[in-house]
Amino acid sequence: MDNLMFAKKIIRFRRRLEKNKIFFDITASLLIGGASLVVSYSALSINDKMLAATEVSALPHISIGSRARVDNETHKYVEEELFLLNSGAPLSNLDWKTKTFIVVESASLQRPYILLPVNGYYFVQFSTSNVVGELSSKLGHDNMQKFASFYNDVLEYNNLHSNPLDYYFVRILTISKVEYVNRLGQRGTVYFRDSTKISEKSAQPLWGYETIGRMQDIDNLRFNELKAAVSIPSALMLDELP
Repeated sequence: MDNLMFAKKIIRFRRRLEKNKIFFDITASLLIGGASLVVSYSALSINDKMLAATEVSALPHISIGSRARVDNETHKYVEEELFLLNSGAPLSNLDWKTKTFIVVESASLQRPYILLPVNGYYFVQFSTSNVVGELSSKLGHDNMQKFASFYNDVLEYNNLHSNPLDYYFVRILTISKVEYVNRLGQRGTVYFRDSTKISEKSAQPLWGYETIGRMQDIDNLRFNELKAAVSIPSALMLDELP
C-alpha cells in the first residue's frame, strides 16, 4: 500500500513538472537573455571608456604665458612677449591669431567697459618646429614701455580733475584664437583672454568685432584721441569682460 501511494506521488510530481516545463523554459530563456544584456552593456561601457581615454590621450593641452624683458640701463620692464605652449599630445597645422584692445573704464561711459583695438602691440611672431613644448611666440617692440607712457598720461589727466566721475582707467587685453589638428586628424579651436582659457561664446564679441575707422596705434597713443574714440557709436561696448 505504501509503495502504491509513493508511486502515485511520483506520478503526480512528474505531471506537475511536465505542466510547468514551459514556465521553466521561458524563465531560463529570460535569465540567460538578461545575463547576455548585462554582459553586452558592460562590454559597451568598457569600450566607450577606452575610446574616451584614447581621445583624451590624443588631445593637446594648450596654454599661453607671458614674459617681460628688463632694460639693462633703466632696470624697468619695457617689453612683453606672449608664448604658446603644448603640454599634451603632439599637434599639427597650428594657427595662432591675436587681437589686442585697450580696455577703458569710466563712470562717464555709456557702458562699464569700452574696448578699442590696438595696432602693433604684438607685431611679430616666431614659430618653432616643435609639436609639443613651446610652439610659438609673439613680440612687440618696447610695447610695455609705450603703454606705460600712455598710462601715465591717463593718471595725469585724472590728477588734474577733482570729479571722480570723470576719471579714466585703462589696461591692455589680448584675445587669442588657437586652431590645430590633433593626432587623430580632428580639428580643434581654443580661445584665451590673455593667459586664461575662455569659451568661444565669451570670446566672440571681441573676436568677431570688426574695426571701423583707424585703430589706436601703440606708437602714437594719445589720451585725447582715446576720449574721442570711446564716444563713437561703433565702439565695442560691454557690460562685463569675458
